Amino acid sequence: MKMTRLSKVLLGCAAVTTLSACSSAPSHYDGAHMTPVNVPMDTTSLGKSTSDRIAPHDLLEIDVFKVPDLSKDVRVDNDGNITLPLIGSVHAEGLSASKLEQVIAQRLAKDYMNNPQVNVFVKESTHNKVTVAGSVQQSGVFPVTGEVTLLQAISMAGGVDKLADHGNVYLFRKNGNVVQRYRVNLDAISRGLAPDPTLMPDDRVVVLDSHGKVMMDNLRGLIAPISVF
Repeated sequence: MKMTRLSKVLLGCAAVTTLSACSSAPSHYDGAHMTPVNVPMDTTSLGKSTSDRIAPHDLLEIDVFKVPDLSKDVRVDNDGNITLPLIGSVHAEGLSASKLEQVIAQRLAKDYMNNPQVNVFVKESTHNKVTVAGSVQQSGVFPVTGEVTLLQAISMAGGVDKLADHGNVYLFRKNGNVVQRYRVNLDAISRGLAPDPTLMPDDRVVVLDSHGKVMMDNLRGLIAPISVF
């Protein structure tokens, strides 16, 4: 027997009521240790990352101009050192890439080369990571090399999914013993109405679901398969 129109309407209303009740529940991201700082448009207060220091286990690409034997990829060891031909062990931990370039160039110039041109690039950073979760295609923890913005981090996660609420995205940042929460609007950033904040190591980006999109998605799932009993 086919489902009557009244039955479908009643079923849909019941589903909406149930989902609306669920949507009114407080978000579990509003924990006791969170300090809410709502910044719906002006994200310039988030600042820029200043943590560009090399850490143990980072993978570095060393390039010495016109000296292929000295150009190689090296992994920083547990003690923060790297080992290079001719000059041996170099302490890299805590240095920026540009500072390490100067150190290597000075060591090479001292005994082996005139005016060496050295470039250092951090290929993999094991210390600088950000987390992207929620309504994205692939939640995860992603390494950060150099400056990475919020939109770039979401792109690393494959972008937002169909249930994402573009105006309800949160950035969680630890400040001492307090985790601060910033609200950002993806649509405003994409349209150039708000700056795209630069992330810092250990930032967490959470894209929340849109309650309206969730309700419609659930309604489609409930009603579409039911045409006959």
